[in-house]
Amino acid sequence: MNLHNPISRITPQPFTALIFHKSEEEQTISNVTRHPIIDGAIKHGEYVSVKEVKKLLAKIQNTQEPSASLIPRNVIINSETQLIWYVKAKKRDMWVKFNGKEHKLSVIYPALLFCCSKKRNLKIFALASNKRPTLSSLLYNAPLMNVSSNGDMCQGTAQLPVSIDISTIPEIEDTIFESNFTHVNNQKTLKIKGLDNVSSQDHLKFWQRHCESGLAVRKSDLYYFGRLSSIIK
Repeated sequence: MNLHNPISRITPQPFTALIFHKSEEEQTISNVTRHPIIDGAIKHGEYVSVKEVKKLLAKIQNTQEPSASLIPRNVIINSETQLIWYVKAKKRDMWVKFNGKEHKLSVIYPALLFCCSKKRNLKIFALASNKRPTLSSLLYNAPLMNVSSNGDMCQGTAQLPVSIDISTIPEIEDTIFESNFTHVNNQKTLKIKGLDNVSSQDHLKFWQRHCESGLAVRKSDLYYFGRLSSIIK
């Protein structure tokens, strides 16, 4: 077998520049000019259309080396519009701030499904088991304070990260597991015998009992929401 000569690496040299223009009053781009670069200096240019700019950028994109990354098993969907993943049931500290008092409860959170839009809107639902959910899996109202009937999480001061992607999942989860719950946003957050609607006080008592008993939330404690497929956009 003959050894071949390695391909020489030539340092890329700038040859053209795109300059985007806008007026002081406008916040949007009004014009684009293309300028030749000669001996490191940008020369006078000419106006180019948006279509031409797109063609130039497409050439750059086509020359990029493909990249690949492993997707964690708990991630269900990672699209341009949303990131969906689940966490298994686990004993954690639950922080509740209610009527001026702070409560730290060691409880078993049920399996939860997180659905975060890339526009930074978080929804949370409960799952009946730790099995990896599918599109036909049943979702339940999350038995947590600060969650609306449609699953929307009231973030309060626990703000989501600027970028929503797989790498920021721990930060997103921290806005739930490391923050104070304060009030009930959905009166159907839990099924409690003898109660048609659950208040914040009722909700807190439910979790206090589970903290003392060490019991996990049962499927019969949860209100049905819909199938996982219904929240995909």
